[in-house]
Amino acid sequence: MPDDGGGARPESLPGSYLLRSAARVLRIVGRGRHADSELLASYRATPSGGFLSSKGLLVAQQWLAEQGWLTREGTTLGATARSLALPDDDETEVARELVRAMILDSLPAWLSASTARGEVREEFLPEDASALFEEMFDDDERDAILLAAASKYDAEALRELGEAGEDVVLSACRDFLEARGRPDLARKARRVSLISDAMGWDISSPNLAGELCRLEVKCYRGRDPTVYLTRNEFEVGSRRPRWYLVLCRSTGDSAPEVVGWTTLTPLIPRMPVDVVLSAEWQVTKIRIDASELRPGLPLDPADALADG
Repeated sequence: MPDDGGGARPESLPGSYLLRSAARVLRIVGRGRHADSELLASYRATPSGGFLSSKGLLVAQQWLAEQGWLTREGTTLGATARSLALPDDDETEVARELVRAMILDSLPAWLSASTARGEVREEFLPEDASALFEEMFDDDERDAILLAAASKYDAEALRELGEAGEDVVLSACRDFLEARGRPDLARKARRVSLISDAMGWDISSPNLAGELCRLEVKCYRGRDPTVYLTRNEFEVGSRRPRWYLVLCRSTGDSAPEVVGWTTLTPLIPRMPVDVVLSAEWQVTKIRIDASELRPGLPLDPADALADG
């Protein structure tokens, strides 16, 4: 008698039995909508050579609904647009697609450690994940899935880190102005990235002279300031007066701290240059030396550098 499996545990991948049962359920559901009683009758009648069971198929049906592959309306169940994109004639490939999607959607906690330094480190893969990958994928495809998920994980982590840095800089701007007796100016400091992240700066704040300053916030981990600068940020910073790059550093679980700021001037010699019309750079990674940073915030006109 086959093991009827169950839903995936937190930070775990489903077993191969559940995945193969899920692939069979998706094949039975197809592109229509079906009453629960109709599906149960189909599960009981489906040939499986003793490998699948109606109970296991019901468990898989519930898991597919929880994962967004099936949608319920009253007592009927049907496919979502997502599941309609799956192959309809190859249950093995459907099971593989379910694994790929789950890794890319859930970004399990063990992903970061198992893909450190841009390579898959098998010793950090949980036993259940390692066994599932061995059964369903060759090593090259396993690595491709995990490294693609790691790239997405890094992007989301950078976004969260950046948002935390922006909150810190906004508070620091207000504190700076209030401490110097200008609460009227402090009230004008805004986090414009909440309106749009395409403006080319994150924080809009007046300086002590009431002049508008545009602060692009970059937050990093580790000892050396290394940040990503987009072409739009660079071009906006090159055109706009009083545009500054403000760096924050995050250590552990504590809130980021403002490290300092700079204009574009010392960075321009290190920026990419387009060499052909058919290719343009969009994002560049820059390591900034601590000597290139001024401490605090660029809100005191007496301390601010000439616009770069």
